[in-house]
Amino acid sequence: MTGYVLDDTLIDAFGHGSDNVARMIASMDARQIRMSVPAITLAVAQAVLSDEQCDEIDGVVDRLEHLQLAGLSGTEQVTELSRVIGALDDLKDIAAAHTVYVAATFDWPVITLDRSRWDLVRARLPWSLELVELSAPETE
Repeated sequence: MTGYVLDDTLIDAFGHGSDNVARMIASMDARQIRMSVPAITLAVAQAVLSDEQCDEIDGVVDRLEHLQLAGLSGTEQVTELSRVIGALDDLKDIAAAHTVYVAATFDWPVITLDRSRWDLVRARLPWSLELVELSAPETE
């Protein structure tokens, strides 16, 4: 079954009130499309948000049936994540590393608002990372 991994650009935009991101998440949940939010990525994105913004994001993650929080539940998963971090070499982007790990684990693409956010990460990975970029709706 296919799904999508939400990256930190989406979490940040949602936290800042993006209607486009909120509609996308609600629409995907309503259509029973599975989504995952990596816990470390969520924590990094929320580090710059207010308590109210974090509460709103947490509420959505906790309540939507088809949106799951992807944590680390054992040493094997921690070791696999450490391999992704190692592949990123000196680019210690832990949010990206956990997103990549979850995407590889589920074999799902990553949804992002900014494809260029992933340029350095993709250049250092020894495997491909599928990205889907959510673009802003055109205005007339």
